[in-house]
Amino acid sequence: MTAGCAGPPAVVTRAAPLIALADQAAWDGDVEIPLSRRGTYRLVDVMVEGRRAGRWLLDTGANRAVIDQGVAGRLKLDDLGGGVTLGVAGTSRVRYRQINELAFGSEDDDLWVRATTRRVIGLSFRKLSPYLAGAVNGILSFRELRDAPFTLDPAADTLTLHRRAGFVPPVGAKPTRLRFHQGLPVVPVTLRGESGRDVTVDCLIDTGATG
Repeated sequence: MTAGCAGPPAVVTRAAPLIALADQAAWDGDVEIPLSRRGTYRLVDVMVEGRRAGRWLLDTGANRAVIDQGVAGRLKLDDLGGGVTLGVAGTSRVRYRQINELAFGSEDDDLWVRATTRRVIGLSFRKLSPYLAGAVNGILSFRELRDAPFTLDPAADTLTLHRRAGFVPPVGAKPTRLRFHQGLPVVPVTLRGESGRDVTVDCLIDTGATG
């Protein structure tokens, strides 16, 4: 699934330890981050408060970052109290945690991009997804990526962040205007059933979905 389009600028393969996502004018070029796999999922390394926080699921279908409660406890993140969040399956009650600095990138390359997120959801991954428990310590949401155009290449296992100023899609690319629902990106999709009649629906661009 491609959530953006690659442009022609050179890619930064080695950069300063911490790049601000909101300060794209200071970048030397586009930023390419290697991803790892867990089945059909793509994972990215994350730091919280300057400390390694393991690998997180890259999920453009989530509107807020999530951290495993056990990891939040070890990092001694402040508990901001409970609240209600809205998901595809409906609403659910959650606990919020305070984060002063969240960065994602590559531990091997020592390449980190600082996001603007300050409040995340604390959940138990053993309850949320037994399949991901132990392999994933959190969820990186669309909120952390929305400040820059980006390309997700599942074949190459890379996430490339582009500078917004002067960004040009590749020649031959067909732009599709995004709409947003609850802050998440959706695109129109045309479906055709056995009757041969077309129906157009809005579909969420969700890299955390398996089907």
